[in-house]
Amino acid sequence: MSSLRKRLLIVDDSVIDREILKNILQDNFEIMETDNGYNALEIISKNIPHIDAVLLDISMPVLDGFNVLRLMKENGIDKTPVILITSEATKENVQKSSQYSNVSHFISKPFNAGVILPRLLTMFNIDASGASTPEKDSYLSKSNTEEISQYIEALRELFKACLINRGMDDSRYIRTSDLMEIVLKEYSRSSDAAGLDNNNIMLISQAAYFYDIGSILIPYNLMEEKNLTSNDRVLYESHTSLGARLVQLNTSPSCSHFIKICEDMCLHHHERFDGQGFPNGLKGQNNYFYTQLCRLISEFDSIFIGRKSFNEYQFDFVLKEITIDSGIFDPKAIDLLIKCKESVILYYSSSSSDIFNNIF
Repeated sequence: MSSLRKRLLIVDDSVIDREILKNILQDNFEIMETDNGYNALEIISKNIPHIDAVLLDISMPVLDGFNVLRLMKENGIDKTPVILITSEATKENVQKSSQYSNVSHFISKPFNAGVILPRLLTMFNIDASGASTPEKDSYLSKSNTEEISQYIEALRELFKACLINRGMDDSRYIRTSDLMEIVLKEYSRSSDAAGLDNNNIMLISQAAYFYDIGSILIPYNLMEEKNLTSNDRVLYESHTSLGARLVQLNTSPSCSHFIKICEDMCLHHHERFDGQGFPNGLKGQNNYFYTQLCRLISEFDSIFIGRKSFNEYQFDFVLKEITIDSGIFDPKAIDLLIKCKESVILYYSSSSSDIFNNIF
């Protein structure tokens, strides 16, 4: 096998399950395997050969997956990304995994090649031939629109119900989604936006509605508190991974493209262009452009919506205010938002929109 391929370590006590995963992944990845957690820890600690990611079964005798994660953390070898394998992607497992920053995905048993392989390829930004791809959005393609719509509606109802329970509404998330659509339509006219058709604009803008869905899984006061203790900060920052794992619970191949977009927005909407964000410290173009754009739009909206009037002066003032720290946003995203200034102002000024009813 080519030494340029990413190397995966499969850790599962089931010979059959390891074989199934190997058959799914071996054409695109170099595969190592072991049947127990102790061997896995030894391989990871030595890092010879280098392991790019670990596919770790939660339910194993002697040393289960969560104890492997605990020992990785305690021994300072928790930089290697871990994908958890489970037959039960329960809320308890999702919350339990949130304390481990290197857990990036769940994959469910029985294994679905149509879900697992695209997820791994996207994670490492490679195409089906095993070659690195220059753009992370190369996976965007048409999907089963009806099933995606049903999933989006169900997820939206869950999110709204939790917000209402906290005395909130979803107007800010509606605006984020609407503004993403406006900006993406402008972006689709550029040469940089290969494959950004109306279907993908819909998927990305709908995904933007859910970027902060993980916030419903942590105490409400932490989302508003400015001076967090170190323990509270860890819990606060976990809302990113919790949101990503929540949307991953749908394993339907028809929804896989939407889920990939959505989970990235949930997981990385607090990353910064200079690499100083969380949870993964992604820098520059290592952070998905549409996720960076979502963060810019949501932060712009949080201030602009409070203006007494929506005009060019207020637009410029707010944009300048949120970009004083030049390390936060991709300059390309800022330029794109500026291009849409007239359309954005018109959107906010529209008296026909009912999303502002609870604002003023």
